[in-house]
Amino acid sequence: MIKIIITGPSGSGKSTLAAKLRAQGLTQAKLHVVGPTREHHNEEEYIYDKAPPHYSTIAHQQYDQWRYELSTQQTITADFVVLAPAMIEHYKKYIKFVHGFGIQMPMIIYLDYPRDVRLLRIEQRDGKITDEAVRRLQSDEADFQDFMDYTIRVNSDFLYP
Repeated sequence: MIKIIITGPSGSGKSTLAAKLRAQGLTQAKLHVVGPTREHHNEEEYIYDKAPPHYSTIAHQQYDQWRYELSTQQTITADFVVLAPAMIEHYKKYIKFVHGFGIQMPMIIYLDYPRDVRLLRIEQRDGKITDEAVRRLQSDEADFQDFMDYTIRVNSDFLYP
């Protein structure tokens, strides 16, 4: 069962933290992605073109031409998952509906670095700042504008090199 949810805008280090957790033996829930392959996605985090049956999807989000879905099976077998704020809300509703209010919600780790730091990281990762990256950053600013639903907020490299 998922114990940790990682969230944060583009370039905040979600994939890096996920890789560190996997290296420690934790299992990551893979999101099903319907849409064209994105260059920075990897097979440890995503399953392409294999959307779960609609009845097994417990959290989903549409971003441009991509639909991200979290399946029931993934939540049962994984220790952690990387989710956007809208998917966190879907997940929380699912937990309350299926398990009632007695189950403990997962810890939510919010990676919240300044925009200039994230731009630098995106440039280092992708080799340049693309129009897609700028559009994603703008979308993230709206998604995370009032985000307060976290257990831990990381905004310093002192905590996360």
